[in-house]
Amino acid sequence: MDIINNKSKNYSIRVTVRLSSHTVKMLDGLATENDVTRADVVREIINGRMEEYLNKVRYVDREQGIQILEGINELLISFDRIRQQLRYIGNNYNQEVKLMNIEKKYGDRPLDFQTINQKYSEIEQIEKECSTLKIEDVDRLINQFTDAVKGLEDVIYAVH
Repeated sequence: MDIINNKSKNYSIRVTVRLSSHTVKMLDGLATENDVTRADVVREIINGRMEEYLNKVRYVDREQGIQILEGINELLISFDRIRQQLRYIGNNYNQEVKLMNIEKKYGDRPLDFQTINQKYSEIEQIEKECSTLKIEDVDRLINQFTDAVKGLEDVIYAVH
């Protein structure tokens, strides 16, 4: 990586600082990773170009972290609601398939009274289990999800 190319510059003033071992390990890791010296990394930090090393990593304070967690929590709640609604949609689909299978089972052939009674009894049982799915419910679900994602995007964008 040619982010740091200070080899040709002449630095004549030596400065000594004390750092924690953790900080030194971090500096050494960055230096090794970018094939430069520890001093080059420190100079880049001082010159404000450290984000070139860290690929523009952003740090958040406690309040921003709480906002992000709240946004993620709202998103998870929305996902749970969506999962529940999808389960209802799956049940409705399954019941529709059962109704089609009943029609297929009895077909267009002439039926006696007992068979007709049995057919409509089966249909009635499935319809009792069926909850009607309305397009408004699906739209509401999509809007709920979109709002939750938008809220989280706003929080993350504010942090970025």
